[in-house]
Amino acid sequence: MKDSEIRGFILEYYYARRREGWSLPKPEDLGGGLSEQDILHVADQLAEHNLLEWRRQGSHGNIHAGIGKINAFGIDVVEGGAKSELKVEFVQSKTINITGSTNVVIGDNNVVTQSVRDLIAAVESSSGTQEQKEEANGLLRKFLQHPLVAAAVGGAIGLLG
Repeated sequence: MKDSEIRGFILEYYYARRREGWSLPKPEDLGGGLSEQDILHVADQLAEHNLLEWRRQGSHGNIHAGIGKINAFGIDVVEGGAKSELKVEFVQSKTINITGSTNVVIGDNNVVTQSVRDLIAAVESSSGTQEQKEEANGLLRKFLQHPLVAAAVGGAIGLLG
């Protein structure tokens, strides 16, 4: 696991407990793949970059213990409203079980919706004539109405008005 992913796991731990006060995750709280020393060092990094409030105990550069809590900037980074200068990756792993269903769409429809919005905006801001823009939007609408495409992108057709 990359350090940036470990930062994400630890920041998400504190985010989930943001109303509980000061704490320190145990290795088993994070899936058991990290040592207590890893957790302490990464929490210290997050505090250095103002993502956590952190009380460390240690001497001569060694961290023996510590407790922390997420601050407002850390919350904004987790929620996507701010970017940290320290690389933090949030790994999204989801288990989905589906039985007895047809025409099921699995994925991040927000990404598809944003891509369609970007495409529409690019057409509208192009230097083409109004007739060319209407033709392009018509072709896009026709594309999105195809049954296979519609099943894949869900309600993105509504973005064309």
